Amino acid sequence: MITVAFDRDDATRLPAESRDRPLLALTPAAFEAAVAAGCSPTRTTATFGDSDHARCAAAARLAIREFDHAAASHDLPDCLRVTGRQAAWYVANIATRLTRTVRTFPAEVRGADGQWRLAHGRSELIDTLLPRILDHGLAHRFPAVAPKWPALHGLAARMAARRLRSRGPGLFSTHKLKLGFGEALAEAGIPMAMLRPTSGRAEDWLDLFDVARGRGARIPVAPSRPRDPNLARCLSALDRIGHSFSRADQRTGWRLYRPYLQANAAAMLGLAEAGSVILAAADAAGTATYEANGWSSAALLDAGRRAGRPSLVFNHNCHALTGRPVADSVLATLFVQRKRTPSVDFDMHWTPGDDRLAEVTRPAGNQAAPRSLPCRLDYPQAAARRGGRFRILHAGNYQNWSDFFPFVSETADEFVAGIDALTRAAAGIEDLDLVIRVRPKKEVDADVVRRIAQADNVTVCTTDMDFLEQLAESDLLVSYFSTTVLQALQMGKPVLLWGSTRRFHQVPARTLPPTGLHRAAVYAVDDADALRGMLTALRDHHRDAPLTPEETAPYRLHESVPDLAGLAGHLAAQFERSPP
Repeated sequence: MITVAFDRDDATRLPAESRDRPLLALTPAAFEAAVAAGCSPTRTTATFGDSDHARCAAAARLAIREFDHAAASHDLPDCLRVTGRQAAWYVANIATRLTRTVRTFPAEVRGADGQWRLAHGRSELIDTLLPRILDHGLAHRFPAVAPKWPALHGLAARMAARRLRSRGPGLFSTHKLKLGFGEALAEAGIPMAMLRPTSGRAEDWLDLFDVARGRGARIPVAPSRPRDPNLARCLSALDRIGHSFSRADQRTGWRLYRPYLQANAAAMLGLAEAGSVILAAADAAGTATYEANGWSSAALLDAGRRAGRPSLVFNHNCHALTGRPVADSVLATLFVQRKRTPSVDFDMHWTPGDDRLAEVTRPAGNQAAPRSLPCRLDYPQAAARRGGRFRILHAGNYQNWSDFFPFVSETADEFVAGIDALTRAAAGIEDLDLVIRVRPKKEVDADVVRRIAQADNVTVCTTDMDFLEQLAESDLLVSYFSTTVLQALQMGKPVLLWGSTRRFHQVPARTLPPTGLHRAAVYAVDDADALRGMLTALRDHHRDAPLTPEETAPYRLHESVPDLAGLAGHLAAQFERSPP
């Protein structure tokens, strides 16, 4: 028998009779709290390794194939087809990770009601813990509350849209566009407006009032009515799809995901259906978002397609094939879901790797692929830092249980293990400082890392400082799998690929330390024992010597490719010549 602690609360509320049993902590936060409570917990790295990541990837591939096959016989709107596919993938990943991590039964687990109970097998384990895992994250929530007097609100929203028409052809989004795209579009004279779900509060009306006065550009859209027959039909179709999965744990997970699907489907259908009317009333030039698979983004793109408006995806992630089949299967899924869904007409990319993945994921048959728009980002180029200590910035990340994807991402425990090994290797190296930048998330926060990363030349910070500014003040970036890797290379900063596992390298890497005659842009080590020698050599051969254009050329688009301003200007010219 084993006790399983998922978060801090579990570890602090253990039944007295459970404190002497074996305890498995599913997160570093739970591990810390269990140690503080006098227990001797085990981390998930003892039960979930590289082969288990591969099992998760296989289960997720199967779930997507089965979803696509079942969905083909149902007339689902584009937005629900995309997000339903995403849900199938996440459910498969989380459920498989749970059952590959907890292998001893009966397992004492705490349910969403706060009560401890025994799970005698995989199905009971998923039934008890999956709802808590989903509630732990925000990615599965897309809240929308109907406003007071919804019919009047809908009329006011359409009037507000017609008020926006006078500004000229513009783009509608649901979020601020990242990496400078929003600013570049504004400088090119392309008006931006926003669609968002209603909150049920006064702001739903205040936003419309601001648009009417010409001072705002946010239009709230109400969810579909609970008795909307189209909503009922879509939910019924999603239920039938859920019954078609071949794996029992996938069927169980889908059933537990059903409340999120129901709440989110109403918001998405409202945004897609009413949003298309608003786009037409505003004479919108098109829609723009930074991802295609988010709840609001998928609904916006669906609205654009219904209104006959082109859609653009300015995705901030970078993608590249690695040559490892399992890793490439996960990366291809991420690429398709983020940028290649049916409602996407144009996708922007800023690294060479996206070209190769775009070719690999080209749709079969007569389905048209989105048109790629290459664009160079305006990253400041590194200048030599003369005379200072060699500064290393660790800016990696991990995937929460709630939105886990396998193999190419680290779990929270793997993330912590990698930082621990890096800290030990860097400790005491002369003229070298290590700064660890931590995103404040529930499974691992900065305080957890500070208790691990204890050395005189190691500091831990949160994300209060702008990342690009912090990177500009550093000589080397350390990460495992992140957009930060390509951002550093764009700036002329070398990168060390390091985590607690060597499942794959995000980009090709040199595994030998640099020398006076031979160095590279990207490095990696095969095990922790090689870290100290690599860090010392990097200090000796990359201090005061930024990467050359030749060293960064494989990771950057050619100078002939338009930059942000050029792409925005091209779009502005197209809108003027071809009004919707």
